[in-house]
Amino acid sequence: MNIEFKTAESLVKSVKTLLTLPEVYLQVRAVVEDPDSCLADLVDVISIDAGITARLLRIVNSAYFNLGVSVDSILQAVNLLGMKAVHNLVLATTLSNSFSNTNNNTLNMRKFWEGSVRCAVFARAISFECDEPEHERMFVDGLLSNIGHQVMYLQMAEQTSFALNKSLASGLPPAAVETEILGFNYADVGGELLKAWGMPPTISEVVRHHVAPENTEVFLREASIVHIANVLAQFYDSHLDDQSLISLIKPTAWQSTGLVPEILLGIHSEAAVELEETIEMLLGVRKAA
Repeated sequence: MNIEFKTAESLVKSVKTLLTLPEVYLQVRAVVEDPDSCLADLVDVISIDAGITARLLRIVNSAYFNLGVSVDSILQAVNLLGMKAVHNLVLATTLSNSFSNTNNNTLNMRKFWEGSVRCAVFARAISFECDEPEHERMFVDGLLSNIGHQVMYLQMAEQTSFALNKSLASGLPPAAVETEILGFNYADVGGELLKAWGMPPTISEVVRHHVAPENTEVFLREASIVHIANVLAQFYDSHLDDQSLISLIKPTAWQSTGLVPEILLGIHSEAAVELEETIEMLLGVRKAA
């Protein structure tokens, strides 16, 4: 049943009991935010969950990090990467796995998360090019940039599908059409959801502003990186030519990141090599039809 919502905040309030953060992540976050905690505390919390432990070690030993050494324990991983980076990886792995099986009849969850992982990989790759130091946080920002659509399809599937079809027919960005029809868009909803989850502004506000990075001064560069990554991810499998792809990126994003089209197209080609492996690591091997 579709219910009418007037604001992104009211929509998010309606799903608080439906979409909750995984318990293992909440425990990890509590350790990282505790000034009296140490590396051993983080290792203890993660090691309790065999699935998370296995996925983390697989990621750390993959081409994604290219560390050049074999990492065989969570303690070694935390020592090499630091608590903040491991926190971000736990957030990415737990969310993508927990919500991949969410009961949503109108949204293909596998495709949703594959698109989200693509955006995450591109955001991380762009952050290296821009000398943005927190690469794993940019990965998480990219991964969560589209999470507002999950909420919208759960609570107002008919209106959201109508907006998407209108976007496809008109060639206008989905966020612009959603704002015109609903008064808010998926980025607004995503920002509100992440805020309700207690995420820091470096995540919630970047997600909120990535469709229009010019609307934030504090997080302009981070929002611009995710904006560019989102464009690359949305049109990854399309037949859009390079010039048309470049034209979808806002001038503010070019200015704040210092990127030029040639570099971006190079990132697009290079990151593609990493995509399938990262999707497999976070979401699991695709089952045969």
